[in-house]
Amino acid sequence: MLVDKYNLSDSSDIIDKLKEKGAQLPCPRCGKSQFHIIGESVISVFTKQSGWARLNPQSLAAFYPSPVESSSIPIIIIGCDNCGYLIQHAKGPLGLLK
Repeated sequence: MLVDKYNLSDSSDIIDKLKEKGAQLPCPRCGKSQFHIIGESVISVFTKQSGWARLNPQSLAAFYPSPVESSSIPIIIIGCDNCGYLIQHAKGPLGLLK
């Protein structure tokens, strides 16, 4: 069960999209099924060869708000209520980019 303890404005959309995609398995570390939405963040993409990457827009288009604006992936962070394991979901494939 996924709950929003932090009252994010679009938490019902997040929960609905994760259910729609079948992301309802128990925690991979402890096996419990109680989770909460922690918040949102971005993952910066870095490569040794090119520094802060200008990635191929076709390969990661679903993850980016705009392929030419960023080398970071917007994410939703989910936490296990039992062991604290953190799960990150890219917002693009969930249809949550605004």
